[in-house]
Amino acid sequence: QCQPFGALIATAKSSPCARVAERLYWGLGLRTAPACTDHIVKKVHSRLYCLRKLRSFNVQQELLQMFYSSVVCSVMTFGLTCWGGSVSMQDRNRLDKNIKKASGVVGGKQDDIVTMYERLVTNKLTSVLDDDTHPLRPEFDSRLIERSGRFRVPKARTTRYMHSFIPTAIQTHNKLKSR
Repeated sequence: QCQPFGALIATAKSSPCARVAERLYWGLGLRTAPACTDHIVKKVHSRLYCLRKLRSFNVQQELLQMFYSSVVCSVMTFGLTCWGGSVSMQDRNRLDKNIKKASGVVGGKQDDIVTMYERLVTNKLTSVLDDDTHPLRPEFDSRLIERSGRFRVPKARTTRYMHSFIPTAIQTHNKLKSR
């Protein structure tokens, strides 16, 4: 439960509602400002410690890779479709730095945060388009260009909306279609 702050903006069932600074969703703080990755970086650091310990015990590279993708990478990708579009360059570099550290421990190149984000957005878009009952399906169907199979990008007044799921999913899909 979040503590409300700021000006009163609406009433619901005759009780006052206020804007909140942060909403917790399964332990992930979704903020009204662009996503702050401090919490995620701290969690990744603690899991990288475990990964380093496993390497010091001479664990096989395949098991280190499995540990990385199931424990370390899952922390970074949880909720990435929500906050990944609005992550700042500084936070993206911090996450990529941790991925490079993990690459050195595991012994192979790992995907950077942008590649992970694009993959997750593409997977989510595919699941939306495959499910006729999904609430976002009509939004994408109305933007489909039949001849090319691409989508029209929605016009956005704010950068916050431009970096949200629908526009970034459309841009990622169109980029993949043009290749």
